[in-house]
Amino acid sequence: MAQSLETFFAEMPVVTKFWLCASFLSTLAVMLKIIHPMVLLLDFDMIWGRFQIWRLLTCGCFFGKFSMPFMFQIYFLVSYGKLYESDPFPTGGGASSDFAYMLLIGSSFLWGIAYFLGLPFIGECLIFMTIYVWSRKNPEAPLGFYGFSFKGLHLPWVLMAIGILMGGDPTNDLVGIGVGHIYYFLLKIVPEQYGTNVIKTPEFMMNLIDGTTTAYVPGGGTVNAAGPRGHSWGGSGRTLGS
Repeated sequence: MAQSLETFFAEMPVVTKFWLCASFLSTLAVMLKIIHPMVLLLDFDMIWGRFQIWRLLTCGCFFGKFSMPFMFQIYFLVSYGKLYESDPFPTGGGASSDFAYMLLIGSSFLWGIAYFLGLPFIGECLIFMTIYVWSRKNPEAPLGFYGFSFKGLHLPWVLMAIGILMGGDPTNDLVGIGVGHIYYFLLKIVPEQYGTNVIKTPEFMMNLIDGTTTAYVPGGGTVNAAGPRGHSWGGSGRTLGS
């Protein structure tokens, strides 16, 4: 079992691995009372007034204390982060740097939205953005839940509907979908209709994350079964298509 977990972690793409480790360690530090959650949230007064720049990162990595909702968020971070990072929309870099640049663009929009909506953390929005963009990349992927079949394109809406039925607040889901659609619009629609590429992975990110500036050639990624998102709901789904 230990060996299988070690292999699973070793094979995880670098950006998803970093996101997972940052999320786990920040939660562990809070549980051990090494740091207070107030140090991690998105506080613009502290960012601009006291230069606590780390808040721009930690607000996307903290999902609360160890609990079932925390585990479900981690499940979706790992599952769909790994899936998308393995085969993202190409934006000129390697697979991991393209994924990292998508998260950076999404975070930039979310920081602005969080300022007006008063959102202290954007991690759930980033995960839902990743799910949405993956669904646009794999619109025909067959999925299932309790015998009901649907396509990958509908996954974000199905998950949001389940969350609402379970009594959850859909705000983070809607924000994530909105930001994901903005990214998709800038990436696919703008070049097709206006002939202008507005999203291109910077070279410094390629050098930092991929260690190369060689353009990414899309490939296939291992696809896992859909599972619960923040709720305790059972049933087996079909394996997602590659």
